[in-house]
Amino acid sequence: MGPRREPPLAHRPQQAAGEIARRHARLASTAQAGLVAQLQQLDSARLSPADVIRWLEVTVRIERQAYGIDLTEAAANSPSATDVTDVSGLTDEERRARMEQLRRELESPIGALASGAS
Repeated sequence: MGPRREPPLAHRPQQAAGEIARRHARLASTAQAGLVAQLQQLDSARLSPADVIRWLEVTVRIERQAYGIDLTEAAANSPSATDVTDVSGLTDEERRARMEQLRRELESPIGALASGAS
């Protein structure tokens, strides 16, 4: 009698799920490293106002997720909960005004944190 063979992964769903998760984590890590390198070479002066707003929205969402902040709850409790992603109907001037509004909103909490840390 030869060595005992294990059944294929399809017959071991928990082990298969673990192997798939590890493979996806490695792929994601590799992809992120490449994307970070691309982002570091991004010329921000060439971004449109819509691009800047979209990058802001994405980076804020990622940061909140990293800290475990529930975006739905945070948005519902925010006094200035507005949609920053749909700027397609805005003129360039309206986009610039929206960016300025977002900048002021971001600086306010950042300033409060900085003064509280002193």
